[in-house]
Amino acid sequence: MISNKYLAFSTESERKRIFNNLEQIEEWLYEDGAHESVDVYTEKLDYLTKLFDPIENRYKEVEARAHASKGLLDCIRHYLMVVGSLPAGERDMVVEECNKAEQWLQEKTGQQISLPKNVDPTLWSIEIKRKTEALDMYGPDATKLHLRNIGRDKYYVYCSWTCKHKMRSNASPPSPMDADDSDPRDKPDCISMEVD
Repeated sequence: MISNKYLAFSTESERKRIFNNLEQIEEWLYEDGAHESVDVYTEKLDYLTKLFDPIENRYKEVEARAHASKGLLDCIRHYLMVVGSLPAGERDMVVEECNKAEQWLQEKTGQQISLPKNVDPTLWSIEIKRKTEALDMYGPDATKLHLRNIGRDKYYVYCSWTCKHKMRSNASPPSPMDADDSDPRDKPDCISMEVD
């Protein structure tokens, strides 16, 4: 009735309800169901799907939550890695936000771990993704790697990598050590601003 991989994510009452509905639909199929319209079939299938959705969502959330958590931690590590190039006020703000995000994840993860698998999560992957995106409000300034001299001109180089970009593409964050001697004005993934 329910695949073994889903058993731990379902309660006995959920399994019983699904089983009872399957029995009823099976009886209906051999009686009145043979003469019903496609719309009626679709309606009953949708109903069964809704019964199973909470179980499948819990199952999928295990992997999705782990992936989102890694994304947030990668984001935090990246910003803390490059924050040293910022003025003290900006640096302190970025560090504070990173620490708050990491503490939030630790607390929420601890609460989630204490729950059995067959109840709805208290921490959903979408919440972690939103927290990661929120860091981009503070983080992009931290990717200002350093002041470069290009001939007689000076440029601040801003790499376009952000936490949101990483979640979409799994791209690796840039490192301040990755700087080369090429003109950043020729790079499509950077924004250069001339300064005096």
